[in-house]
Order: sequence, then structure tokens, then C-alpha cells
Amino acid sequence: IKPSVNGAAFDLRISQDSGATWKGSGGQAVYQYGAAYVTTTASGFNAGSSTSDRIRFSNSVTNGATGTSLVIIDIDNPSSTTSPKLMNFRDTHVDINGGYVALYGFGVYSGDSAAINGFSFFFDSGNIASGEIVLEGLLNV
Repeated sequence: IKPSVNGAAFDLRISQDSGATWKGSGGQAVYQYGAAYVTTTASGFNAGSSTSDRIRFSNSVTNGATGTSLVIIDIDNPSSTTSPKLMNFRDTHVDINGGYVALYGFGVYSGDSAAINGFSFFFDSGNIASGEIVLEGLLNV
């Protein structure tokens, strides 16, 4: 996935009403996430937020010729109506300085336990300029 705006971050929100509204929009603070990262010059842990309005998979993705972000996300039982929505993710991307970044993280939607039936993937600035999002393993969500 490549952003239309240089330095954009790749995010996710979920819906429980087929995309009519997105959990976290309108000031809701219902996601928690964190990520360990390794770059060509540093490593560490981004504690993310316990009050975020989205799950953030990558920061500062370049839209240059080498720009891309490969994200793999696992969501535990999105159709469940009795459990929180736990997520693991892995991201590799090229940052705005041309460095390679690998992120390994986790997240949870903890606002309620209703089933998820919509996903909104977006960059925090601009649009998705190119790339492909493939959802696998979803049935009746």
C-alpha cells in the first residue's frame, strides 16, 4: 500500500453496522495498541495509546518510488458477540528517510463485544495512491 501524501500513517477502524459508522470516530477512544520496531538505524517499542481512536500499523510511509507498506493483520473471531476484538499485526515499510522499518504489534477494540462487519483501512493524510488490500478467511462477518 502506498500513500498519496509523503509520511502518512496507515490505520484501521472497524464497524459494527456495515460501515454506516466507524468505531473510534467522533472522539470515541476505544482502541489500544503497541508495536516493537526495528529500522535500519534504531529499534524500540512504541507504546501506542490506550485511548486511541484507531489502530495504527505504520508511521511515516514514503510515497516515493520505493514507497510501500506490507501489513498482515490477524483478528481473533470478529463475528463473536461475547469477546473483545484482539489483533496482531506485522508491518514492513520504507519510511520517509528511505529507511526500512519492521513493526510487530498488537491491538484490541475494547468498546464492546458486538460482532465486526466492516473494516476501514486508511492513511491519516491523503488517500491510498496504489496497492491492494486482500481480506482472507472472512465468512459471514
